[in-house]
Amino acid sequence: MTLSYFLHIFDQQVVQLGDADAALDIAIDVSAPDFEQMAAKSNAKAAISWTWAELVDAFLAEKLPELTEPWRSQYEGFLRHEGLTSLSEKHVCDLRKGDLEEVRDAMLDPKRDKRIARSTVWRLIKASKEMLSWAWGHHARKSGLENTEYPWWQSWTVKYKPGKRDHTPTLEELVRTIIIAEHHRTLSEKEHATSPGTLAALWATILLGQRLGALLLMRESRLFEAEHLPPGWKVMNWSEDEMKSAVGVRLPHSLPIPPAFFEAIQPYRDEIADKQEETSDWLFPSGKGGDHVTKSAMNRLLYRLEGKEFQQKDRSLPDRKGKPGPKPRGSARSKRENLLAKYDVRAWTPHDVRRTLTSFLDDCRLGGAASAILAHRENRKDEETAKERTLPVTRIHYSRAQRLDLKAEGMTVWIEAILRTYQVEKKKLAPAFLASRQAA
Repeated sequence: MTLSYFLHIFDQQVVQLGDADAALDIAIDVSAPDFEQMAAKSNAKAAISWTWAELVDAFLAEKLPELTEPWRSQYEGFLRHEGLTSLSEKHVCDLRKGDLEEVRDAMLDPKRDKRIARSTVWRLIKASKEMLSWAWGHHARKSGLENTEYPWWQSWTVKYKPGKRDHTPTLEELVRTIIIAEHHRTLSEKEHATSPGTLAALWATILLGQRLGALLLMRESRLFEAEHLPPGWKVMNWSEDEMKSAVGVRLPHSLPIPPAFFEAIQPYRDEIADKQEETSDWLFPSGKGGDHVTKSAMNRLLYRLEGKEFQQKDRSLPDRKGKPGPKPRGSARSKRENLLAKYDVRAWTPHDVRRTLTSFLDDCRLGGAASAILAHRENRKDEETAKERTLPVTRIHYSRAQRLDLKAEGMTVWIEAILRTYQVEKKKLAPAFLASRQAA
C-alpha cells in the first residue's frame, strides 16, 4: 500500500535523522512516483464512471416507467431537486459521506434564501439512497462503485420522523369549512377571489371522499347512466391506470353519485359557464386556459383559511417606484386571520375526509360500503381481479364486482348527513358572519 510505504519511510528517516521536517521531505520524494500512479488510476477511473447527473438520468430511465402519475413526477422532482444540484458534476466514485452531509446541511441551513422543509430533505435523501443502492447492485463498474464493500451511503440521514395522521374531522368541521370558504371568497386584497371551480371541488372532496388527485381529473364525459339505480343517479369511474395501487394491484373504480351532489355544485358550475366562452369537459374547471382545478389550488385554499401565508416559488418582484431592487419581504406582510380557528374548526387535509366517512358509515353499520366507496380493496380471487381489470372504461360501472348497490346505499346516507349538517351549521354561523361584517 502506498500510504503504508510512505509512513514506513517517514518513520525510518525520523529515527535516522532525528528531524521530522527532513524525514517528511525524504518520504515525499521517495513515494512521489507511487502517489502519481495512484492519482492517475483515480483520474482514469473517474473518466469512465458516471457523474451524479449521469447516474440520475440512468436510474430514472429505469425507475420512472414503473411509476404512475402523480408519483412519477414527484419522484423525478426529488432527484432533480435544486438542493442536490451541487452534486451534479461530481463523479459517484469520488463521493464520500462528508460530501453528502454537506449537501444535507446546506439544504437545512436557516440562512438559505429558499428554505427547504425538513420533510422534503428527508424524501430527497431517501430517493438518493435508493438510487445509489441501485447503482451499486446493478451497475457497479459504470457507477464507479465496483470496489465498494458496503453501502456506506445508507448512513446518510436527516433527523425526521414522518408523522402518521389520525385526525378525523367532525361533520360540523367539514361543512363549516365550506361555509367559511363561501362567505370569505376574497381572503386578501393581494389575492384573487376563490374560484367557483375550487369551491365546487371543495364540495366534491367532502361529499365524495375520493382521493384528490383522481377526483380533480374527472370529466363530464366520464359520467354514465346506471339503469338499475334511481333516476338522476350517475356513475363516475376511473380506469386502473388512474387508481392508486392496492398491494401492487391496480383495479378500476366506479362510484354512484346521487342528484343531490350535482345540485350542490351546480351554482358554481353555472358561474363558471357565465365566465367561459367555451364549455369545459372538466367537472371542476379552473377557468384558466381550459385546465382543471389542481391539488395545489385546493391545498392553498385550506392553507389560507388556516391563516397562513403562501410562499410563491421563484417569482421575481417588480422594482419599487423610485427605488431599485425588489420589494421588501417579511415585515411588510400583513398577518392573516385564522378563520378556521375563529369558527371552531380544527385544521384538516383532504385525505382526512376519508377517515371521517369511514367512521361515520361504520357507526351506521355500513362499514362495507365505506370500504367500497373509498376503493379499499379486500382479499379477492386472482381470476376476479384479472377479469375486472380487462373491462373497457365505458363498461366498468356495470361490473358486479363494483358493488354499486352497496356503494349507493353508503353514498345516500353520507351525502344526506353532510347536506343536513350544512343547513344547520349555516344558520348557526349566520349571526357571527353578520357581526363580523358590521364590525368591518
